[in-house]
Amino acid sequence: LTTWFLAIYLITQAKNGVSALELMRSLGISWRAAWRLKHKPLRAMLEQEADRVLRGRVEVDTLMVSGGLAGFLAAGAQVTYHQRVVVHPRKSSELDCFHWINTLLGNLKNSIRGTCHGFKVRKYAARYLAEAQYRFNRRFDLPSLVPRLLFACVHTPPCTEKQLKAAELWT
Repeated sequence: LTTWFLAIYLITQAKNGVSALELMRSLGISWRAAWRLKHKPLRAMLEQEADRVLRGRVEVDTLMVSGGLAGFLAAGAQVTYHQRVVVHPRKSSELDCFHWINTLLGNLKNSIRGTCHGFKVRKYAARYLAEAQYRFNRRFDLPSLVPRLLFACVHTPPCTEKQLKAAELWT
């Protein structure tokens, strides 16, 4: 149980996430056990974020993670007003209106490049994106991340390693 608590702490407090390999080294467990320790909380994060509805100002960028412009098509019917900001030839980082989207995308890119560079995008992208979303949505209250994720893990139905490996295909 102590190992689980420490893993939850490491997963929630690392700005760019923590890999299964890093958990293996930090916790002194096998890679397979570390992978399970990583993916069970990711699954809980995914379930926690699944019902979250966007409201207020929603910023979108054309970041592509293995094909995904389908989100724009799906959101089209829900958008009542949009303001298009074309940044060419300037960088979006030079515009105040892109501050939070650039922060989120920067964290996500650093996480994928540095921490999660070996994952199968099509198979596990939904979990890794949910992890980034979970942490980003709670970024102003880091101390509450541990108890909140523990609560989410306890209330997420159990699953086998086979179910974890099957993942959710992201298209």
